[in-house]
Amino acid sequence: MPSPWQAYRRSLYGRPATGNELNVLWFSWLRFRDGKIDHIYSISDVLTMLKDLEVIKVPQPVDPYK
Repeated sequence: MPSPWQAYRRSLYGRPATGNELNVLWFSWLRFRDGKIDHIYSISDVLTMLKDLEVIKVPQPVDPYK
């Protein structure tokens, strides 16, 4: 069973939940100063997440040879 972070269980941007599986990629790194976390940097793939949730439509690439 997917965790709440892996399934689309709540409405988002006015779109109803579908229960579809969702995986969001992100990367975080931490900067330490004096043995404590001084800053957290994070990057996530929001575009793919919104596409997978069907919140936005991403056009298919055009074949330049047609």
